[in-house]
Amino acid sequence: CCLGMLTPAALSPLPVRLSPLSRDTIIQHSSNHMRRHMCLHTRKAGSIGADWPSKRRSSLATLLVLFLAQSSNVAVAEEGSCNGDNPAACDIDADAPGSAKTHYQKGLGLSDEGDFVAAQREFEEAISLHPKYADAYYQLGVARAQQNDLRGCEKWVQKAIEINPNIGQFYSMLAICSVQQNKLAAAEMAFRKASELLPEDPYTFFNLGMVLEKRQNFEGAELAYLNAINIKAGEKRFHLKLAKVLEHEGKLKRSLLYYENVLKFDPSDADAKRSMASIQLRMSAASS
Repeated sequence: CCLGMLTPAALSPLPVRLSPLSRDTIIQHSSNHMRRHMCLHTRKAGSIGADWPSKRRSSLATLLVLFLAQSSNVAVAEEGSCNGDNPAACDIDADAPGSAKTHYQKGLGLSDEGDFVAAQREFEEAISLHPKYADAYYQLGVARAQQNDLRGCEKWVQKAIEINPNIGQFYSMLAICSVQQNKLAAAEMAFRKASELLPEDPYTFFNLGMVLEKRQNFEGAELAYLNAINIKAGEKRFHLKLAKVLEHEGKLKRSLLYYENVLKFDPSDADAKRSMASIQLRMSAASS
């Protein structure tokens, strides 16, 4: 299987081929899902899939969305950071009408409803009331990304990072906007930083692997996929992507092992069956 050219419109990160990937394989990202991490909500954050409301998913389909964290404990804001559920750290009155938190929470609700223009105004108002509100800058960047303003996304997420450089999701979102603009070197740096801050999140390593793969750094991609598997061995797509990279590198015996893992997860996986048959033919021809 050959590598396709990386184009912002066509690239999708996660699953099955090294050739151009379809949008159906994109792991979706949502400001609501990220909010559950950033604001330390007690409600458990679940994975986002096909049953996720289309109004939240549709505007993000134009983005290359790489990040998905499935644990509600993947990352929390640094103690004392300006956080939506930690208004005391922002020196604001959470109950005061017109407070920064009031506007921030209203912006989150509007984002959930798909009204990103109105949400943007609320985040901007929160920032005007508290200029060090890192989460509000972050959510402002997400709102701009939802409106296909990727430069605006970069600007505001970078501002959030300046205020609080210890939140892995900030770097993941920055990487998403960078990849969509075909800034692969910047995306790699951002995902590497995210992986440092989210060392137990397999999807961050998987996404890093996708970027490294597209940059033709196959050894780096191999290591990133292995890290993802070591953290979460039960993800079929992790094994499939690693198998594809190993096959591309000519490491056929190891590639077969990971294709076999894929078939343990899904005995009907046609792609893995075809690839295994092809590898076996190549190995047979080489030994004859």
